[in-house]
Amino acid sequence: MPNASEITQRVKEIIQENPDLQDVWIHGKISEVNSTQQNGALDFTITDNHQKIECVIFEENAHLFADLLVGDNVLVKGRISLHRSEKSEYRFVIKDKQPLGTVPDPASVSTLIEILRNTINKHSDKVQGKIVKDRTVGQAGFRQLHIKNANNAEMIVCVLPPNITTPHFPLRRDAEVSIRGKFDIFSLMSQYQIKIASPNDIQLVSSDPDENGQTVVDAVHAYFDLFETDKFSVEREHEIQFGSRNGFADVVLIDQNGSFAAIAECKVAGYVGHGFEQLKSYLCATDTRFGIFANRTDPEEWEFYENRRRNRFDQIDRSEFETGVVKRITDRERLKDEIKALKKAKDDLGNKESELETEIAQLMQTEHDLRNTHKQLISEIGKKHVQQSELETEIGKLAKTKYDLQDTYKQRKKEIEATTQQHADLKQETTEFKNQKLELETKIGHLEQKEHSLCASDEQRREKIQQFETLFNDLKSGLLDSEPALTSDNSVDPQKTGTGKKLGIVSKFKNLFSKENK
Repeated sequence: MPNASEITQRVKEIIQENPDLQDVWIHGKISEVNSTQQNGALDFTITDNHQKIECVIFEENAHLFADLLVGDNVLVKGRISLHRSEKSEYRFVIKDKQPLGTVPDPASVSTLIEILRNTINKHSDKVQGKIVKDRTVGQAGFRQLHIKNANNAEMIVCVLPPNITTPHFPLRRDAEVSIRGKFDIFSLMSQYQIKIASPNDIQLVSSDPDENGQTVVDAVHAYFDLFETDKFSVEREHEIQFGSRNGFADVVLIDQNGSFAAIAECKVAGYVGHGFEQLKSYLCATDTRFGIFANRTDPEEWEFYENRRRNRFDQIDRSEFETGVVKRITDRERLKDEIKALKKAKDDLGNKESELETEIAQLMQTEHDLRNTHKQLISEIGKKHVQQSELETEIGKLAKTKYDLQDTYKQRKKEIEATTQQHADLKQETTEFKNQKLELETKIGHLEQKEHSLCASDEQRREKIQQFETLFNDLKSGLLDSEPALTSDNSVDPQKTGTGKKLGIVSKFKNLFSKENK
């Protein structure tokens, strides 16, 4: 069985096989700086809002943190390593540092812790060693057992959750124990550990080779080998499922069909405690008929039980146990013929059942078709109702449109009648206007004739005025002429005197005005 050193080596290998835990960049805040170690290495703690991780930087890279201060945000590159394995601790070994923002998508401390937990939590193992410390951690009451090698060189922490009952035997300091569980981490203290799932996963190892549990296991194994080997097989440490957790039965007797014929729970010689309860849990979980509780190497000192189910167990003697185990096989073989007959009857029934199933399938198909038809009819009826509702709506709209058109028709009819009356009135007015136009045209003709006459009269007047002006000028010139004209006999010729001219001009005036009067 592996010791603490071997478990530590296995955890190292598991961590080294995951590249996400090697050469990874993380960012966080420095929350604590420890004093420099003798080898020049520097210890400090990096945290984020939820988790923390212990870090170490060795002397050759210590210059990167020469100005290290608590509260500084840092971006560092490193790997997960088991550090100070005598304390079951892991560390983040730093080998590089860069300014913030220079590396894309660095991991947070919480992310790195979660990757570490998921990586090692997939594995489990046993460890054997001496209890050097037993303490309770945290308010929840987790119990830590520190297991070391015989030479006290290395240590592994095994944790017992508060919901797991303690074993029946005392866990004393320096007691040699074997513990089974899954690998896990306790990030608060940067520890890797083995997490125990059941009190049965803790076994006390005796220092007397003749009185330990393994000797009892060997005796039970030898006893089971006495049964017919062609009908049974024997296995040790057989895994048994208990809901969400597993247990391991010490020795099981398996029949040729792969079923458990019997389960044996073996304890250290002289053990008195919860062994029978553990055996019952195995029998119930697997529905196994027979069981043995052995704490001695002599079969006559063993306790044999029969599982009556419903959490009822009867203690029987050895002969009843052996007869029951073998009888079950014999009965099973005898029942093979009956099973064959039953199978044939089952086949016949199966044929009839198949026919009935065919008919049932046809009926079910018919029912399915009828249901589909029913659904279609309901759907069509629904559509018809919708269409009817739509038609009723349309009819209502058309009726309203009809009433609106009738009102419009009546209104238009009134407008047409009014327009017709207006047309008649306009026609009458047009006739009157035409008559008035004729009268106006006649008057205009008369006025034009008068205008023409007036124009002719005006022309005559202008001519007469001109003649008048001429005669007036002649009269003016005649009146101014004072020399009378003499005849040959020195008499005055009245025609040639001014008087004669005046008489001629007066005669012309008379003619002029007589024409004017005409």
